[in-house]
Amino acid sequence: LQSSFLEWPERRIQPPQLHLAASLGNLLLPSVLIAKGLWNVAWRSSSSALSAALAVSAYRSLVRGPCFEPTPGSLSDRVCLVTGANSGIGYETSKALARAGATVVFACRDEKRAMAAIEKLLDECQAAR
Repeated sequence: LQSSFLEWPERRIQPPQLHLAASLGNLLLPSVLIAKGLWNVAWRSSSSALSAALAVSAYRSLVRGPCFEPTPGSLSDRVCLVTGANSGIGYETSKALARAGATVVFACRDEKRAMAAIEKLLDECQAAR
């Protein structure tokens, strides 16, 4: 169960173990099939498809990680300070916190860019309603 914004959602099967098991299976399957004399075009194609699916799955779960969006109003009594909030990860974090109802303080080096980012965020939040 999710208890705060910074935690990732719980999963029953952990992706690293699942990817390790699938990788070992994909590595050992051709050897076993060659030894039995069953390695043919169909098995080669399925092994290639499994390799591609495994690569995409590993990227999505291990590199990108799960996406989490806090529920609206869940942070209504919180004040959050976000550094670099005028662009990139800081801006996206500020947007998610603002949508959850938090009071967001932008900590940026350039006041003009910070004000432009605040106006853009307010426009996006108004458009979403």
